[in-house]
Amino acid sequence: MENVVAQPTKSSLALRGIANILLGLIAITWPGLTLYILVVVFAINIIAVGTIEVFRPMVEKTSHAVLTVLLGILGILVGFYLLGRPVLTADLLGLIVAFWALLFGISDLMIGLGSKGVEGGYRTLFVIVGLISVLFGIYLLFYPVVTLVSFIWVLGVYAFVTGAMYVLASLFMDVPKKSKK
Repeated sequence: MENVVAQPTKSSLALRGIANILLGLIAITWPGLTLYILVVVFAINIIAVGTIEVFRPMVEKTSHAVLTVLLGILGILVGFYLLGRPVLTADLLGLIVAFWALLFGISDLMIGLGSKGVEGGYRTLFVIVGLISVLFGIYLLFYPVVTLVSFIWVLGVYAFVTGAMYVLASLFMDVPKKSKK
């Protein structure tokens, strides 16, 4: 059976870990500001995607130009609505992070439990990180309206812990030898 998930490289694992650690430190240090910035960036992203969709039919000649423009306008309106309602946006963001954590957790579990190319110690690491991610995602699915500051703290601790584990794994990961053909 082929691997469904690509094997991480030493550098990609280290970069993923460093990014998680930085996110964790920022979230723990400035939880209120972090949540507000996440809310604003999320809403602006929806506005930007909507704007691109409005103008896309002018660049790409598609048969569904009217629908594309209408969906783009809807995206812009939803983005501005969410920008004006930061609490609602934070709730939605909590659900999105829950699904993100579940997807990455399941991916890491698949690497840890089913991958033939990952050795025993690394398999255990991916299983642990995968379980942490899945549990975090399930928690957020059932409690998306946690207090805003505690959400950021949980996100910060989660990001820091998984980031540290990825960096540690990258330090001890063997670089695969290139096969000669």
